[in-house]
Amino acid sequence: MNTKKQKTAKRSLAVIAVLLVCAMAIGGTVAWLTSTSTLDNKFTVGLIKPIDPDKPGPGPENKPIPEEDKNSENGKLNGNLYEPHWVKDSKLMPGVEIAKDPYVGVGAGSEKSYVYIYVKNSMKNNDHIYFTINEGWEAVEAQQIGSTGNYTGGLFKYTAGLDGSEQTNNTWTTKALFDKVVVSEDANAADFIDTGVEHPKLDGTDTLGTIKVQSFVHQMNDANGDAIAEDTVISAAKTAFGIGG
Repeated sequence: MNTKKQKTAKRSLAVIAVLLVCAMAIGGTVAWLTSTSTLDNKFTVGLIKPIDPDKPGPGPENKPIPEEDKNSENGKLNGNLYEPHWVKDSKLMPGVEIAKDPYVGVGAGSEKSYVYIYVKNSMKNNDHIYFTINEGWEAVEAQQIGSTGNYTGGLFKYTAGLDGSEQTNNTWTTKALFDKVVVSEDANAADFIDTGVEHPKLDGTDTLGTIKVQSFVHQMNDANGDAIAEDTVISAAKTAFGIGG
């Protein structure tokens, strides 16, 4: 190789070396340019809130809840249920009407919800202890006395549902499921005895039956805002109350 070619080759190698150094420098610089981003998402939880006995707010018909009613021992306010006119230890006697008016309420901010009440009447009864449901409620699966509209127990739905999502206070059903329990004049001591008593003595020592009222409140829409099928909700209500199966 002559001298001219050698010089040309050396210059070419030098150029390549410089290019490699530049490439390394550029590569290193790109590696040091970083970017980090974070989204710190805050969540809230959709809730169906019970009525807070310490801060109950107004009751049905926007009437104040008396202080003594907040005590669950009186059997008037518990969770989402309130019976403003119930009197503890009310006596069963033929021909009497006993005030018992179960309303359902949800606290402020509660999701739009389906509302059900299950009335379990454990008395032998013989259709002598019953109630009449109010407007705005309908029977889902209930024990009706003939075609009179009177019931001894069962599952009932508040047709309008409740929506407390945009409310700053409690939201209640506009009417109680029923206003009173009626005892027929034809009733006798045997009707009041619990169905679990096989051989009642009827001497005042037998276990009396009860009329137990339970509420079931279930969100009406799913996460996409679509209505949840009512059959699904009724099935869930029956499971919660131990109905069937």
